[in-house]
Amino acid sequence: MSDKEFEKYETMFRQVHKELKEGKRRLAEFNNTETNLIEGKFYLVDGLLAYLEVSKAEKILKENTSGDRVRLEGRTVTIFENGTKSNMLFRSLGKAILKNGKLITDTAENIEDELWKNAGIVSEEDVKSGWIYILKSKSRNSEISSLKDLYKIGFSTSNVSDRIKNASKEATYLFADVDMVATYKCYNLNTQNFESLLHRFFGECCLNVDVYNAKNKESPPENGL
Repeated sequence: MSDKEFEKYETMFRQVHKELKEGKRRLAEFNNTETNLIEGKFYLVDGLLAYLEVSKAEKILKENTSGDRVRLEGRTVTIFENGTKSNMLFRSLGKAILKNGKLITDTAENIEDELWKNAGIVSEEDVKSGWIYILKSKSRNSEISSLKDLYKIGFSTSNVSDRIKNASKEATYLFADVDMVATYKCYNLNTQNFESLLHRFFGECCLNVDVYNAKNKESPPENGL
């Protein structure tokens, strides 16, 4: 596989490594080839990440001395993080993972997306735009903590957990950590127009507050509080 062809897979593998490190994915036991080996999933094989891009496995009736049984047989297109591409047999890949490998779980977000698709809530044609979020400040500043119904409502094109991980260093979160009250996934939106609409809708109840960073320099928060 050429370096150009491998670029998109390399990005995917880096993301999986990152999500494993952050605990968004984990290594799990691979105990059944026919139920655990699924197109579009990641695996660990002999210490290498592998992506099962295509599975051409089909149910075939196999004759055995102990009795006939239906099993999955066929070729795969499997990409490894060292830049190699294989068309190894479906069952051979499964045996390799069973012998010295692991199943890599999906992220909670991917699982949710799959559930929504299976339930018919969204389709393959729907484009995920981002998330509406509602946050509650954990600020210890008495002027802020004394406000009972203070929330930040906004929109993010990135995962909200990632967006708020450095909240204590950002003026928009009042230089304090936050509790995630609720998030709502959105599809097929013009994100710029939608965020402007949110700001206009909540414009009259926005908090006007002077916020200072660690160097005691005034740093006004963004709209949306």
